[in-house]
Amino acid sequence: MSKPIKQHYIPISYLKNFSECKGKGKCYTDVYILKDEVLRSNIPIKTICYQKNLYTLKSKNDEKRFALELFYANNIDAEFPKIYKLLIDKKTTVISKEEKLHILNVCLSLYFRTPKKLNHNNDFTDAIFDRIKLYADKNEIVKTKMFGDKEEYHISELEGIKAETKEKAKINFQITHLKQWMEFVKYKYECTIKVVEIQDEDASLITSDNPVIIRESHTTQFNGLFNPNNIITMPLDRKHYLEIQPNTLSNNEYEIHRYKHDRDYVVSANAITEGNAENLLIGYNKTLKCHFELQKEYEGSYGNKSIDKATYIAQSLALLLKLINEKGMDSKETMVQLKLIYHHPYLKGNQEVEIFVNHCKENGWW
Repeated sequence: MSKPIKQHYIPISYLKNFSECKGKGKCYTDVYILKDEVLRSNIPIKTICYQKNLYTLKSKNDEKRFALELFYANNIDAEFPKIYKLLIDKKTTVISKEEKLHILNVCLSLYFRTPKKLNHNNDFTDAIFDRIKLYADKNEIVKTKMFGDKEEYHISELEGIKAETKEKAKINFQITHLKQWMEFVKYKYECTIKVVEIQDEDASLITSDNPVIIRESHTTQFNGLFNPNNIITMPLDRKHYLEIQPNTLSNNEYEIHRYKHDRDYVVSANAITEGNAENLLIGYNKTLKCHFELQKEYEGSYGNKSIDKATYIAQSLALLLKLINEKGMDSKETMVQLKLIYHHPYLKGNQEVEIFVNHCKENGWW
């Protein structure tokens, strides 16, 4: 069998949504390298978001060695186009239990399989060993009890110990990320799924080498994986954004809620994407340049207006949905919240709100 040692932690099938394809298998994107503050154009997507042997297991048997990589290739990478088509299809409003589970499995895998934590752990290991070397004597001997009963090590021995430490960390990553992923999918099964469509032709979503973002719904902070107030977001392409709502708002439904938003939402979403990236921002031709220009424009002219607007919209609509589920669509509490939303300048002219208000008026609830 072939040996797939070049292993993508972000699927090629996902990266295609932020690239320009010029023939079979030839897709290119723009990349901003945060560490170097360099923007590079027309980069083949096959050359980004991968690490060699990230998922390769310890075994002399090739079939076993590459079992995890092949699992991802067949069950996630090959399946992403199917769930993507389902999510952006405006005609799809209700999904089956199996389809919902499939969406959660595929999308959430991109959070757990990325090596961000592993890379940080390896950086810390490098720093520790570099520090230890500073204490070597003139014969390049280091005295330490960190690694067992032996108390003295020659500098040349430390590289082998460091490599073994990193290998143990990788094995731990391979085991624990699978377990956490499966547990988290079960935990989020009753969630509400929302897809946002961007209407502004001049504002596009970007993505990163760490595209799935888990944070508290009212902040941009991560405060625990199983926090019931967490919202999970993920850019699907230049014009569609996935939101998996907090468990506090879940009702075991199988409906895909669809909303439309504007440039302010894009600026806010892209800022959060940038803040969550490990080292790469990724975008379709010229969208990264547009992202930086919009960020500069909003910071200079509007302060945090876009962030405030997006936060208000997300929180107010989430509360409305909660009231509908708990009190009923025609309840007094629901109507009070709907009127607050309807008259707020941030949601003036919002198509979804207008439709809902008209429906309430027709039924005499307003």
